[in-house]
Amino acid sequence: MNAIDPEVAAYHLQQSKRATEIYVSGMAPEPLALEWRQVTRTVRKAILRTIIDTNGLRDVYGTLTQTGKHILVLRHLFAPPISQDQLKLVAPLYPKGAEKQGSRLSQAAAQQFAEQFSNRRDKFLTPWLNSNAMPTRQQVKRLLDTVTPMISSQIFNTVRRNRLSDEQELAVEQVLQASGWGRVMSTTLESPSDVPAKSYMRKTRCRSSKTATKEVDIACGVDSKLILAMECKVSNDATNSVKRVNDVMDKVKSWNDTWASFIQTAALFQGVVLYKDVARMLSSEVEVFWSHDLDRFVKWLEDAS
Repeated sequence: MNAIDPEVAAYHLQQSKRATEIYVSGMAPEPLALEWRQVTRTVRKAILRTIIDTNGLRDVYGTLTQTGKHILVLRHLFAPPISQDQLKLVAPLYPKGAEKQGSRLSQAAAQQFAEQFSNRRDKFLTPWLNSNAMPTRQQVKRLLDTVTPMISSQIFNTVRRNRLSDEQELAVEQVLQASGWGRVMSTTLESPSDVPAKSYMRKTRCRSSKTATKEVDIACGVDSKLILAMECKVSNDATNSVKRVNDVMDKVKSWNDTWASFIQTAALFQGVVLYKDVARMLSSEVEVFWSHDLDRFVKWLEDAS
């Protein structure tokens, strides 16, 4: 860990506070309420579709061998609801990517999941399964009224964060192009020269070991010997701040071990990001920028090029 220059520390402390102020100012009640209603409607439909496709939750195994799109709903019917990481512990054959991609499970993985569902399901919310019957309208309504807010809360925060992150990356692209940088086709980065000077790639992958790669939000070719690997992070709250910073720190170690001085990791922050989390990155020689002060990012590129 390296000491942080007092002037740099003061700047980032001020920007951390400013980023929170900007985020809070964007939390107007009406737009948030409208976005929330849209999410809850989508989630409600997804729960109903899960009930229908699984024949009233009576054929979890058969459904999962066809698609993984119902896993999110099904794991929220556990008592208590279970995360993907926790699910992986009790059902080791479960492939975490199946939920996001909607890909079908192998027969063995589906069987393992179905057994866990049978053992761990919330019997208060799914009483009809005790007699292998179909649910009544009242039972379906109770399940919807209970589970919809739980899932919606998670999805709402993720959707909002992803939307802001997309806007964040677009803003970076705009300042790069305004500064004369050009976008090139994304490819797996194997050497510093893979990104031409004054060019950038969006959503590419960078070698992190001999056999693995990690995604880069924006890779900038500073010169023939240096790539700036920028991670764009939006945080909803203080807890999320830790997670977003940990995401970056995980990549820092991998890239430093693999690339040494040929790569410079950077983070562009927006939202609620605590200074103590920023300080961890600064101490690890990560370049930190803020969405509301992109001029500083442009200046860094000019000085480094």
